[in-house]
Formats: sequence, structure tokens, C-alpha cells
Amino acid sequence: MPGAWQPLKNKPNVNIDATLLLTDGAVLCHEYLTSNWFRLAPDDRSDYANGTWTPLSPMPNNAPVSQNGPANAPLYFASAVLRDGTVFCAGGEDNGVYNGVDLLAAEIYDPTDDTWTPIATPPKWTNIGDGASCVLPDGRLLLGCANTNFDANATAIWDPESGRWSAGGDGLDSDSEEGWTLLPDGTVLAVQCSSIPDAQKYVIATNSWVSAGVIPVTLPQAPGAGFVPEMGPQILLPDGRVFAIGATGHTGLYTPPRRRRPILGPGPPALISPSIRTAISKPRSTRRPACCPMATSCAAWGRSPSRAAMPASPRRQSSTNLTRSAEP
Repeated sequence: MPGAWQPLKNKPNVNIDATLLLTDGAVLCHEYLTSNWFRLAPDDRSDYANGTWTPLSPMPNNAPVSQNGPANAPLYFASAVLRDGTVFCAGGEDNGVYNGVDLLAAEIYDPTDDTWTPIATPPKWTNIGDGASCVLPDGRLLLGCANTNFDANATAIWDPESGRWSAGGDGLDSDSEEGWTLLPDGTVLAVQCSSIPDAQKYVIATNSWVSAGVIPVTLPQAPGAGFVPEMGPQILLPDGRVFAIGATGHTGLYTPPRRRRPILGPGPPALISPSIRTAISKPRSTRRPACCPMATSCAAWGRSPSRAAMPASPRRQSSTNLTRSAEP
């Protein structure tokens, strides 16, 4: 039975390029190629169509001068809502104008007091760009990088509790343009855009990437000179499978392996800090939500670099099952 779309009665009057669903149900919205952000709050009936817009504090001036800084006005960047309700942002394919600088900058936004705080970037990194990101089950954040970084296969892990970076496992190829989806078993799935038609997964317990099999159809666009192929989003389905939308007219379904006994990696519940344990009970948030909780309608805009998250205990991997879905 088909649903229905309806326009927002109140328009933002700006071009929106990225959205994040906050833990209080409001939607955080970034204005295209600027440092500006806005907040869309639903009405008292949780209806976003009748919601109100509020301008927020702009991003900090923490961009390198060599990358059109110090103003930080990114386009196509990593972002995620963390367990404590704050927002992580990093990078940007462009900064202020179409310049392909693959911005090296990172910051945290606190929606409770509308403030931005610059944070350090991963040690030795030269570029983040439109790197992928994913909040892990223990509350840390896994970050990828642009193919212009000093190590195009590098990943890094941000610990919001300690405020420090640590090295993540190198991907099987450049993780530029990839989308990362957290699976119910605690691993992170990626369709490889630089190694078509392969897929890979990040295993927290070993801090390493492993093969997730060969995709039976081509999902990323055809490679070309001067750019990395791109594709559409990967959506975690309620049954634990992932629906991947290609840039070629094809789609695919990934079915993760099933194990009877999970093997825990780092960060079991007893070792998670009290603040993270408290935050676990809060509503989950994603950077590209498939639906809005406690709402009668859902708002959608253009491209938003994100992936769904469903925290659970990590397990070891042993097999994969990739199938071709029916074409639209």
C-alpha cells in the first residue's frame, strides 16, 4: 500500500545538503557549501510538516589556510550523532567553493548549548575529504579518508570519552566514496568503490578489514580519470540485511552470516563508561534516517553522507551471502 509525500509548510529558504536526526527528535540541517546550520523542530503533535526552523551557530574557523581556510564551509563531509547526543563532523570534499581540497578539519557540536568545538584530526593525516564514518557499538567513531590522504587506505577511531584518536585497520583498498553500515553483529559493511565488484567488512575485535565477498552486480558508477566511482546509500533493514542502491540502475541485498554464539570484542557492557551506558537508552540517531521516530511524517532533502547504526555485540566473521535484488 503506497504512502504519501507532503511538502513542508515552512521552508528553510536555503539549500540543504546534509541532515542528522538528533536524540531529541529535531533535525539538524547543513546549508550547502557554507558554515551555516539550522534546526527543524516538529510541532507539538510531532509533525515535521508543520515544524519550525531555527538558525544555529556557524561552524568554527578551524580549516587550514591552504585549504581555503580558516572558514569551515564543507560540502560532502563525514558526520554522525554520538551516544551522548553531540554531533561529530569532519572533512569536506570542497570548502566554500568547488575546489576539491579534501578538507582536513574536525569538530563537535553540542545541541544543548548550540556550541561548536574544534578537535584534533587523526595524527599524520593530510586529508579527510568526504570520508565515510560510522558510530561503533561501544560509542567510538570509525572515520575514513579521501584518496588524497597520505595513506588512502587508512582509517582512524575517535574516542569521545578520552578525546583521542587511535589508528583503525587499513582497508583492503581506498575507502574514498564508500558508505559504511553497522550490522547487528557489530561489524561494518562497505561496498568497495575503488575495487569493483568487491565488498569488505571492519571487524572490531581484530581492528581489521576482511573481505565481504563479491557483489553479483555492479553498484558503483563506471571508473573514470580523475575521480573515484560513487554509488547510492546502504540501508540496514529490520531483518539485519543491507539494501544497497547502486549508481548503475542495480541494487543488491547483503545477508550477514549467522552464528549461534557471539564472540565479544573490546568494550563489553561492564567496561563501557557510565556516561555511555546512560546514553544507550536514548533514541538512536543516524545521518541519513530511513524514518523519524515519534513523528507522523518525515522530511527529506538531497545528498546526506551517512549510514544507519544498530548497536550490538561484535562477532567474528566466517562467511558472506550476497544476492541480487529485484530491479526497480
